[in-house]
Parts: sequence; C-alpha cells; structure tokens
Amino acid sequence: GFVMANGSNTKYQQKLSGEGVGYIKFNLKASKKVPRGGHGLDLKISYKDSQNKEYEDSQKFFINVDEKVGKNSNILIENITYPEGTVRPGTDFIIGFDVKNMGEIDANNVKVVVESPDPAVIPKTATTKKINKLAPEESANLTYVLSPTDEATSKNYPINITIEYTDELNTGEDKYFVTQYLGVYVEKAGEDDGKGKPKLIIDKYSFEPTLAKAGENFTMNLSFFNTNSQKTVENIKISLVAVDEKTEESGNVFTPVGSSNTFYIDSIPPKGRVEKSVTMFTVPD
Repeated sequence: GFVMANGSNTKYQQKLSGEGVGYIKFNLKASKKVPRGGHGLDLKISYKDSQNKEYEDSQKFFINVDEKVGKNSNILIENITYPEGTVRPGTDFIIGFDVKNMGEIDANNVKVVVESPDPAVIPKTATTKKINKLAPEESANLTYVLSPTDEATSKNYPINITIEYTDELNTGEDKYFVTQYLGVYVEKAGEDDGKGKPKLIIDKYSFEPTLAKAGENFTMNLSFFNTNSQKTVENIKISLVAVDEKTEESGNVFTPVGSSNTFYIDSIPPKGRVEKSVTMFTVPD
C-alpha cells in the first residue's frame, strides 16, 4: 500500500557515538488503492559495534491513512423532473434526474434504485441502473417509468431514489449512500368530485445550496398544493422534524434559523399552492 515518493528505501548513518542520536528521513507515498485505517510498516536496522560485531534489529510502526478533506467523491442528484399535477391509475409517468459527481476523485460502481415502497405504484422499467464510473464533474441523466395500478386510490404516493457508490478511498462494504424522496399524487376517477376530503401535498421543493454542509445554513423551499378542485383548505399547521433513519427517532440535526420548527398557512384555495422558504442550520457534528 505504500511506495517511495523519491529516493531509496535504504538509508545509511555512518556513525553513532554512545548515547548519540541520528535522523533519517524516508519520503513515502500512500497508494490510491490503500484502504483507510492503520497500516503497519517494518523498520529494519543493521549495524556494527566498535569490535566489528554485527547486529540486526527491527521495529514496527503504524501510519494512519484517511481521506483528505474535499478529495473524496461526492454524488449529488440534480434537475429532478416528475409529475407536478395528478396522475390517473394505469397511466405511466416518468421520473428523471441527473446524477453528478461533485467530488475530486472518481465515483465507482454507482448503483441507482428508483421505486415506491407502496405496491400500488409499480415500475415499468428496470428499478436498478448501474454506472461503472463517474469522473469529477461528470454527470449521467437517468429516467425511470412507473405507473399506479388500478387498485391505487386518490392520495400522495412516495417515490424513493437511492444511490450507493464507492471510490478509491472507500472500496469496502461501507459504501456511500444518497437518498432522495419524491411525492406523486394519484387521483382516481370519480373520487375527486370536489366533495371529498381535501388533500395537501408537497408538489415541489428545492435546496440552496443543493448540498447542506455541517455547521452552515441552507434554505429549503417548499410548495404546498391543495389537490381538491372545489374546497379551500384553512388553518394549516406545518411542523418540521428531522428523523434518524436508523433509530426512527426525532433528532436535532437541523435547526430553524430565526423561527420555530412550526409555521402556519391561513388558507390554500382549490387547486392552489403556497410556497414557503425556511432557513435551517446544520449542526457541526
């Protein structure tokens, strides 16, 4: 995992007096393929005393290898397109987006999965697509076709985009993951006659900057859409909660800036929408 950056791997010290100290420097370079963690190296020493008697000794020391800040790969999902209106059961719809490597080294074995956890929305194309390599600043455009079944009812169905990948700094099982969630509203014929229960959905959203950084602020733009064609929705209370995917418990990863995590909307007219922007702070750790 290590090579000489320059010079030889053998050095000489002509003489060391009793209690004397000598300094020898080796210029090493870690291979791009070496995994992160501690790696042992052996230092072998051979010498003679004043009586010309030969000795040999060895010592082991460890070098810790870690990724350099900003030098790893960094996959982002950009330019997402999906139905912003309603979709009828049995009608195909398309999810499209760009997968871009914003890092400084290649992203390898990129696996992209798009699917709905609800069986009422089924894929019409392969749910999994693979990209062997994405170089820095390189992007790939992907599209997926899905369709609500005839059993689908009028409601908002979640769509999950999951990406996993590796790079030369992380080639083991501890892969990088990126997750994005979308919502597609299915409207069954005859169910929305204007007399049914109004439904609110988040029909679009965006972040500025696209990637939230630890210890910094970001802006979250949300659009709330009233799917009912006749009824106005009033006295809307919205709360923002960050949930840990592993423990499924509420966390404090994101904190609103200059406001609470709850805000109100007086009303949204039929087939109307209200947009809100919230500034959030990401905790440093």
